[in-house]
Amino acid sequence: MRHGISKSFFGASRACLAPMAGYSDAPFRLVCAGLGADFAFTGLVSADGLSRGVKKSEALLDRLEGEAPLGVQLFGANPETLSRAAAIAGGSG
Repeated sequence: MRHGISKSFFGASRACLAPMAGYSDAPFRLVCAGLGADFAFTGLVSADGLSRGVKKSEALLDRLEGEAPLGVQLFGANPETLSRAAAIAGGSG
């Protein structure tokens, strides 16, 4: 695939919903899945907020039945915090 993205990661996907802060919530992702998006990303999720249990950060990981596979976009400066947040996000379904 182009841009070095592994075909084994995306499979036969043809449409991917790019991350858009403020828009990429579960209902929007579900609508996009219904319109053909095979994969979606969350908006930016604070690794610090997620690792401290901040509800606003956790809500960005909410999923609805019927959504396409989801990638989580984390941001932060501390590698340990990013690692904890990645583990949390990976366990969120």
